[in-house]
Amino acid sequence: MQVIALQPATNAWAAAWGGPLMWGLAGVMGGCVVVLILATRAVWVTGRGDGRGRALARGSGTATVEFALVAPVAMFVLLLLCQITMLMVGNIFVNYAASAATRAATLVMADDRRGEGPNEFAAGARDADSKHQTIHRTAAFALAPISGVRGTGSGNAVVSDYVAAIGAHYEAYGQPVPQWVETRLAGRLSYALEATEIMLMRTVVDGSTDPPHVDFTPLDEGFLHAFDAREPITVRITHEYHLGVPYINRLLARVASDDDSEPTWTIRARSTLTNMGIRPDLPPAPAVPRL
Repeated sequence: MQVIALQPATNAWAAAWGGPLMWGLAGVMGGCVVVLILATRAVWVTGRGDGRGRALARGSGTATVEFALVAPVAMFVLLLLCQITMLMVGNIFVNYAASAATRAATLVMADDRRGEGPNEFAAGARDADSKHQTIHRTAAFALAPISGVRGTGSGNAVVSDYVAAIGAHYEAYGQPVPQWVETRLAGRLSYALEATEIMLMRTVVDGSTDPPHVDFTPLDEGFLHAFDAREPITVRITHEYHLGVPYINRLLARVASDDDSEPTWTIRARSTLTNMGIRPDLPPAPAVPRL
């Protein structure tokens, strides 16, 4: 399959500028302006008057009232700014996870696995050794640092192996394994595995237009799809980002769990890379003894 030139389907910057995060940032900036105006007026009221004593006597009561009015607004703006900043960081991580998952897809696509031959992909396969699970785990590992915490991952082989590997790293340097490795780190990976979904998509390029039009078609679930050795592969990541700032998270939450204890924000990203589906046969190992 010949690809002329891949062009983004949408303008990412334009989409981000008109998205809800930018509207939220505009709200935060507007709130900051309001707080600044109120604070300036409070300082002016406190300092006016003919003498210092008379000024303090006049403005002390007014300043106290205005501070009581401004403080909740300032706290709200501060919490909102923290949560929006964390959302922006989460968006960066999800885009990185999409890139890492796509890279993993281009590398494992040439493998010959049970039910999936070289350059074949079983959409919807959930076996532990399936290509889908390998790509999914790659995305979850990339998102673990910004994920919420869900349990300790006990009974999950992926989480257990991950915790054991991190523990072996500390032990190799003669250091005790920190407690957070088996609690926080395991819980974050467990959350990332449950809150992250991947979708492989075919990248169809129409070279008859200028610039070429790129269309992304999701693979049908339950079918075995075959990719060309040099065909572009697109992976889309959907992650339910955990909103961790109290009070504000309820305001921004798009998706919540059944018990309404984990407000989340849905973040999606996709990445496209060329399939590395050709496995060259290496020459036989030389018989020359090595020193």
